[in-house]
Amino acid sequence: MSSSAGKSTRGQSQWLKSGYGSAEVGLVSMEVMLQVYLLELYVSAGLSPALAGTALALAVVWDAVSDPLMGLISDRTTAATARGKRLWYVLLGAPFMSVSFLYLFSPDAQASESLLFWQLLGWYLILNTAITMVVVPYLALINDLAKDARERAGFFGWRLVFSGAGLILGLAIPAVLAIAAGESLESGDREALLENRSESSLWIAVAALFFVVVAMATVWRASGSARADTFGGASRLMDAFKSAFRSRGFRFVVAAFMFIAMGRAVNGSLALIFYKGTLGFTDQQVALALMGLSVTVMAATPAWVHFGGRFGKLRLSLYGALGLTVLTAVTYPLMPPQSVGPVLLVVVIGGLVASSVVLLEALFSDVVQEDGDDSQLSLGGAYYGLWRTATKMARAGGLAVSGAFLWSIGFEEGGGEQSDGVYRAVAWAFGPGVAVFFAGGTWVLWSMRQRGILTKGDKE
Repeated sequence: MSSSAGKSTRGQSQWLKSGYGSAEVGLVSMEVMLQVYLLELYVSAGLSPALAGTALALAVVWDAVSDPLMGLISDRTTAATARGKRLWYVLLGAPFMSVSFLYLFSPDAQASESLLFWQLLGWYLILNTAITMVVVPYLALINDLAKDARERAGFFGWRLVFSGAGLILGLAIPAVLAIAAGESLESGDREALLENRSESSLWIAVAALFFVVVAMATVWRASGSARADTFGGASRLMDAFKSAFRSRGFRFVVAAFMFIAMGRAVNGSLALIFYKGTLGFTDQQVALALMGLSVTVMAATPAWVHFGGRFGKLRLSLYGALGLTVLTAVTYPLMPPQSVGPVLLVVVIGGLVASSVVLLEALFSDVVQEDGDDSQLSLGGAYYGLWRTATKMARAGGLAVSGAFLWSIGFEEGGGEQSDGVYRAVAWAFGPGVAVFFAGGTWVLWSMRQRGILTKGDKE
């Protein structure tokens, strides 16, 4: 009888974790559109790469305030349960997130360059604010709902699994809509591309709202019975900053995330130019390659969670980051045009090592829990807000680097054909250039391990 009860509890726990993680389907599909298509969209609409990169970077800088501020508000919200402390903010921000996402991806084809700049900057500012309202309390719910480090790793594991589904959705919708409309986006038809991205954003905005609501409905009961921290939140934003930067675990884990986020931003913003320009892929072939990456990440994540519990999350995070660095640096500049088979092999291997990021996220949740217990403060929202701020600032830097790089090599706005020299330069930036940032994250993790900075929820 006790065995049956144990199975029921475990089943309920997995249902809770998977339902919670389902929000990532919509959130990540938005992220894919932002990272892969946004820069290309506004450059094709007539905005110079340098101005586009500047607008994107400026918009993300706002998150240096909004993310930790939202976390602080959430931490200091007076509520007896996690539902009152976190969940209502998620539900309030979700509609604004979807609407601003739609308008961001609907630039006016006849607009001047200055108007395009302000449209990109304005709507991206609004979108980032709405995403902050959703994602910061959403992440903090993990530490409210999970009982220990193993459960927190399980929540992050399900998030990454559904992230793979979100990546597939974000890549598939533009390609499917193009096929349904009988359009070839490779032909350089600017009007067709703008229409496709706008229609795609509508579908993804609806999906994002739907999956966030589903996730919150799944955790509604559990968050209503999960008692909120009895500790008071940090009284000022500066108090949260002080606590974070006194924490060696926080500093090292976030630094590793920042390096990896910069690499991913450069990778994402150059992906379409590399695959379609350097390798001559169609939109459908690009989607196939990146979907292969997504499926691999979804399949490999449970294994990383399992072995991280056995051999140590920090150790395996280090191995995963090192593998990703070497793979990225060596393979992409050597790819010949139309090399679909080799690219699929590389992205599958890349998915295997890239999915190790789930362990780094789980390490961060351990830091959140332990620092909160040690300081007797509710720090979940503030810490997750600071974490997102740091990674977004790094991503903004990566986007600015990408825009400046494209400008420096003479990339012509408007989405037309580029010279062979431009495409070859993009290949080197997409490979060794991105690997430099991954190497930085690897070095931080190696330094962390050398200094013996381990969390109580990890083991070596």
